[in-house]
Amino acid sequence: MNNSLNSNLKFYGNPAGLGNRYEELARLSKFAEHENLYIDYYWNNSFKYKYKNIFTAKNISIKEINNLKTWPTNNFESSRHWREYISSQLISNNENVVLDIPNPKIEQNYIGIHIRGTDRIALGDNIPFGFQSYEDLEKCIELTQKYLLEFKNSLPLAIFSEDNNLKKRIEKNLNNYEIISLPKIDNLSDTYRDLFYLSKSQEIIMCSKFSTYALTAASIGNGKIVHFFKNRNEELQLWNLEFKYFDNLNSNDLNFSKDSFELSNSCSSIGNAKVKCYEVNNETIRNTKILISFNSSDYFGFEEHFKLLNNTIKVYMYKSSILFIKFKEFFRILYKDKNRKTKLKNFIKESYKSFKIFNKNAIFFRKKIVNIKLPYFIYINAVDLKKFYSTYFESDLFEGAIIEFTNIEKSQQLLKTVLDMFSNQPYDIKFINQYNQTYLSIHK
Repeated sequence: MNNSLNSNLKFYGNPAGLGNRYEELARLSKFAEHENLYIDYYWNNSFKYKYKNIFTAKNISIKEINNLKTWPTNNFESSRHWREYISSQLISNNENVVLDIPNPKIEQNYIGIHIRGTDRIALGDNIPFGFQSYEDLEKCIELTQKYLLEFKNSLPLAIFSEDNNLKKRIEKNLNNYEIISLPKIDNLSDTYRDLFYLSKSQEIIMCSKFSTYALTAASIGNGKIVHFFKNRNEELQLWNLEFKYFDNLNSNDLNFSKDSFELSNSCSSIGNAKVKCYEVNNETIRNTKILISFNSSDYFGFEEHFKLLNNTIKVYMYKSSILFIKFKEFFRILYKDKNRKTKLKNFIKESYKSFKIFNKNAIFFRKKIVNIKLPYFIYINAVDLKKFYSTYFESDLFEGAIIEFTNIEKSQQLLKTVLDMFSNQPYDIKFINQYNQTYLSIHK
């Protein structure tokens, strides 16, 4: 939809583990297919972690690189489009990325248990993302045993870990179950072998605080993950898989469930899923020439992402200019945040990228636009709707809208009022309530 994008982009991948690389490939492939373009993905073995690539991905050409001096580069991986929006898109278990290996015949069903090695242990109160404390590790081991007992597991267990001593300890703790060893696969490293066999599990117990490796296996496989920590929900919600949260209080009738909605091929998710995102019809995005926003918050990810998806539109901010929003954020960081020097440096860098995306009107002025002669889209709060309904929602040039409900206590009554207002309009209206967001997505 964005004609300003090159038909062939270059992306230098994360030099971390297989899970991080899979995340990039899954999101990039979906984006490339959607935009009908091709991406050169450089599989980055220039630093500590080195893997031969055996993934294939739709609309992606994967090329191994071993001599990169610095990362990230100034290519697509550093763009605001990737870092702020594409990198937060949902990953399901029906992606365009597959392991290109011969599939050995697996004779039996089993439960896979993945446990992170002790090299991912961190000390202190502020545990970095991707690490865990010794207490977290012990909790995972204890809850794995309780989970298998609670659900009266009768399937064999396959245990996966890069830490052999830890693996042996878990096998000893679970010796009242059948522990199976899966065969070697010719010319395949243990890391890929474990990933493949883990993906073939009936369900995966993530015996760690968080693991993209386990989530990747579930995404490649049948998508079922058991987890023991709720404080990673922000990251888990980016994986559209079937989750089962277990603790000592869970009953034995707990089932796997998906919290995320399935986004149809006719729609896009606009915004950052970690902050706010909205489902919008793709044809509506293409047809829109003007975006009128009544946003008065400090976050304008919806407007920016919409502009990235359709660079031909003009954005008009009805209540507050983008520059004014940025000024407020600048002074908040200056007076309230820790590590403000680093944060301000990054803030200025990212703000400059944002300013290059928007048209000047949106940056410097708020504008009350009424005499509209081109197809337009409205982003508005339900509280403001009644005041502006006749001005914006009865025109033949109206293409669509996001109507947001922020007052949870009054949302049900307000929703009824809003739906009554649209009862005689020939619009497609979808009610969405997820991730603490409630809104209507409307299109012609």
